[in-house]
Amino acid sequence: GMNVGSGLLIYKSTALSSYVDKEIYVYGKATIYNGLMEIVPDAIDATNVVVRNDSTTLPTPKKIMFDQLSDRSYEGMLVAFDTVKLVTVAGTDVTKLANHTVSQAGITFPLRANGIASSIGTAGSYVNIKKSIANYFNGVQLLSTNTTDLVATTTPTVEFMAASVATGTE
Repeated sequence: GMNVGSGLLIYKSTALSSYVDKEIYVYGKATIYNGLMEIVPDAIDATNVVVRNDSTTLPTPKKIMFDQLSDRSYEGMLVAFDTVKLVTVAGTDVTKLANHTVSQAGITFPLRANGIASSIGTAGSYVNIKKSIANYFNGVQLLSTNTTDLVATTTPTVEFMAASVATGTE
């Protein structure tokens, strides 16, 4: 069965943007593409894509770490991440998608997202990703197309602590 927050990929070369954040019925052929279950409707029209609910409330994204993505258990789910480093910013035009690179705790993944404005972050800075979809296309890929889903955050700090007992034992 499907978990709360999970989803299926709906593929058609024509845009589906008018259906974002809506609950829909999709009629088409189910197929596996690159290990991902997808539905391919014959056409994007009122017969093959039926709006069931115009104002859905999306599930709360599950906050996880990058290392939890390796086994595909979060495939198609809404996920969130804290303290993510922008390794490369491939574009700053927030109206166009770009392939950025992000990392967390030494694990690096591509992030397919709109351009990232410099007010949000530049290469080397950190963001929190409030909402994205864990996708698998030739490996893990994160997808986030809403510019409000990336929020600037501070660079993490590591504080070294002195032992409270001189010998290291107590």
